[in-house]
Amino acid sequence: MRWRGPDGGMIPPADFIPLFERNGFVLRLDAFVFESVCRLLRGWLDGGLAPPPVSVNLSPLHQDA
Repeated sequence: MRWRGPDGGMIPPADFIPLFERNGFVLRLDAFVFESVCRLLRGWLDGGLAPPPVSVNLSPLHQDA
């Protein structure tokens, strides 16, 4: 996950994930990313393409959710 800053530059995850983990938003962000990847993979499969292996990192906060 990357975030484009107001100046157009990329903000690395280490700069915003800790904040999202503190305020709980990371759970929604993880769900969005996971669902987006699933839709992308489904599109590739439906298009006859063999998708590459994919990994999605989830916050440790999911253990308590």
